[in-house]
Amino acid sequence: MTAGVTLPDPILRRKAKPVTRFDAELQTLVDDMIETMRRGTGVGLAAPQVGASECVIVVEYIEDEEAEDTEDAPKKLYVMVNPEIKKCSETREMGY
Repeated sequence: MTAGVTLPDPILRRKAKPVTRFDAELQTLVDDMIETMRRGTGVGLAAPQVGASECVIVVEYIEDEEAEDTEDAPKKLYVMVNPEIKKCSETREMGY
């Protein structure tokens, strides 16, 4: 597990690099991100949050809102590499 990176670390403000090699090193990064995310309190994690300036995101959440309080509720895991935002609103949140 990797320790999380927090502000003011500059890696969090830099544009992450696209992934060009889909190899064992990327799989290790993804596995580490999943483990780090699961030990935390959130539902997702981006690679810069673990110190890797790469375009990788992991997200895991319980699909059934009624089952959220049960410990063994099935979760859906997504791993996104080089995701692109095609459309977004004008509203921006800053300072996290």
